[in-house]
Order: sequence, then structure tokens, then C-alpha cells
Amino acid sequence: MRNNHKAFISYYLSNGFNGSLAYRTAYNIDKDDAYCNDRACMLLKRDDINKAIQIKVDELSRCSKEEFILSLQHLTKNLTKEASLLRAKELEAKLRGFTQDTSQQQVTNIIDYNKLVKEIDIKRSFRDTTT
Repeated sequence: MRNNHKAFISYYLSNGFNGSLAYRTAYNIDKDDAYCNDRACMLLKRDDINKAIQIKVDELSRCSKEEFILSLQHLTKNLTKEASLLRAKELEAKLRGFTQDTSQQQVTNIIDYNKLVKEIDIKRSFRDTTT
């Protein structure tokens, strides 16, 4: 399996099973959604990729929330630092009960990332003070 395939699987699992976004990120390309969706579908039809995804999903389903976060961090360790940190923070926020779906937000630089982290921290403190 190629490194791009491994990266695709990691991104696919860490972004909530969004094939187009996983393909675009893993291959570092700037193509339209239709192209990325078509390529992602082709990859997802491959037996070796499906098997690898199923193995990772099975591993992740047997672990605690903390182990889940660590496993996803491990999956993304070879990906870009900013993307790994952002995904880990998004997953941590979701696992801790925040309902805002940040996967739809396109965070394009570190300034947006810092704003997102501050927003999550503010919501966490507000939630903690109201409970």
C-alpha cells in the first residue's frame, strides 16, 4: 500500500468518513469536489483499503475515549502538524460532548485554528459554570 493510501485512510477516519476531503488532503491537490469524490470512491472500492479501514475501525471501537483520541493522533502523526493538532482538538471537543460540528469549517491557517481553540475553551468554561 502506498503512503498516499495510508494517509487517505488516516484522514478518512479522522474527518468523520469524508472521502472527498480525505483524498484532497492526502494527495495535497486543489481539485473540485466531484473529482475528489470520484477518486475517493475508487479508493474505497479497493479491497486492501477497505480491509485497512475496517481493521482501524474495529481497533478504535474497542478502546476508551482517551485511547480513541490517542489512536487518532497516532494515525495522523505523519500528516501535517497543523492538521493533526486541529483534528485532535475537534475530536476531543466532540468526545467531551460539544455539539458544534467543526468538521464543516475550513480552517486554513494557524490563526483560524487558534480562534477555534479559544472558542472551544470558552464553550467549555461556560458549560462548566452552568452545570
